[in-house]
Amino acid sequence: MVSIDRGSPLDRREIVRLFAEYHASEGITPINERIAWAVDQQLRSQSPGLLLAAREKSTIVDVTLAVYTPSAELGRA
Repeated sequence: MVSIDRGSPLDRREIVRLFAEYHASEGITPINERIAWAVDQQLRSQSPGLLLAAREKSTIVDVTLAVYTPSAELGRA
């Protein structure tokens, strides 16, 4: 059975790895520093959004990152 919950700092390494694998599968060269930065922003609650991890037993099998950055406030999307 798969459970879904928020990612935690203990999951950081695995979450970064899964995002890098996803980028590579889409033909995008993963930039681990940027991926780690985005993950860290969410894990430290320094960015509006949500980082979820899907787990099967104790193994993370998928992750998702949803962020909200209104362009009217920050001048970018």
